[in-house]
Amino acid sequence: ELLDRDEILVAEGSAGLAPWPEARWAEPLRDALPRLLAEDLWRLRQPYPVTLGAAQTPDLESLRLIVQVDEWLARGDAAGLQLKLRARWHFTPLHAPAGTALPAPGAADVAVPCGRQADALADAHRRSITLLAARIVAAS
Repeated sequence: ELLDRDEILVAEGSAGLAPWPEARWAEPLRDALPRLLAEDLWRLRQPYPVTLGAAQTPDLESLRLIVQVDEWLARGDAAGLQLKLRARWHFTPLHAPAGTALPAPGAADVAVPCGRQADALADAHRRSITLLAARIVAAS
């Protein structure tokens, strides 16, 4: 919720946040992050179906992935900016048969270097989601 606002925030100092000058999210993060993560998971997990939200056909959905994003901020120093994405995930059964083994919960710390232009920062955010999806797939 801290980052779900129009402005793109970057870390400032040891505990502050500042809006990136003249940069805004194209859509709310609560919509964009799950949608992009689902797209990447779908691409990486083919032929296994991945759905966002309620499944169109509940019979096909046996597990639900819950992802908690703990940090998704760019931090800078003299060398440049680095975007850090820290997330945890776990699976819950939906329509799985009794006794279905669940993949183990997981966590990832993803760091993506980026430039100081708005386009580079947006690209780093997108790449970090793809890297998170790859970690989830590799762990499950």
